[in-house]
Amino acid sequence: MKTAMVISAALIVAGCASSTLPTVDALPVDYRQLARDHVRDHFPDASKIRSAQIAQPRSTVGSGLVEAGQLEYLTVCLRTKAKGGSSAKDTVLFIRGNQVMDAEDGVAAASFCKGAQFEPFPEIVNMKESVNMLFPQPDASKS
Repeated sequence: MKTAMVISAALIVAGCASSTLPTVDALPVDYRQLARDHVRDHFPDASKIRSAQIAQPRSTVGSGLVEAGQLEYLTVCLRTKAKGGSSAKDTVLFIRGNQVMDAEDGVAAASFCKGAQFEPFPEIVNMKESVNMLFPQPDASKS
């Protein structure tokens, strides 16, 4: 009996151990802002986006995007089309603890985003000023 109590106490304490990883939130505070910031900071051709759509976050559980036993993330699908481009590109943003932890595009992203309910995302269509602030262009008049 005493052994069972010790084992139970150990399991309870182990269950209360904290992790340094951010928790999966039910819904990020502002997933649209997280996506906008990610595009601004990580898409090299953000200023060339002529149309964009975004889908509400959903879990990666059972999606095939992450291996069994890996951490659960919320994901946001972005669909962008560049000026002069004929096809749209799907990108999946992996969100945990109100941070974009990773992003993936390609076949897996297109498959995951297929059937998602997209809505317009005009916030990233006209990002030229923000991108130029991060990556200033050399002033030709100073040469």
